[in-house]
Amino acid sequence: MSNYWLGLDCGGSWLKAGLYDGAGREVAVQRLPLHALSPQPGWVERDMTELWQQCGSVISKLLAHTGGERLTNPRSGYFRSG
Repeated sequence: MSNYWLGLDCGGSWLKAGLYDGAGREVAVQRLPLHALSPQPGWVERDMTELWQQCGSVISKLLAHTGGERLTNPRSGYFRSG
């Protein structure tokens, strides 16, 4: 079994997931477009429920592309803000 690092980049237009080997070399990258809400001029918001679902989707897309089956976390918990 090989160990890899997973990175997520939530930018202004795209959500990207990258997979990197232990030496930091890029193995694969997948991306999905992000949707912004503009309830009034000058405002930009995100639907956090949709963003969370898109994170799961882009990770699944990355794993399907690379032949991966699962993710594990060697830590005792996860951090969630908000």
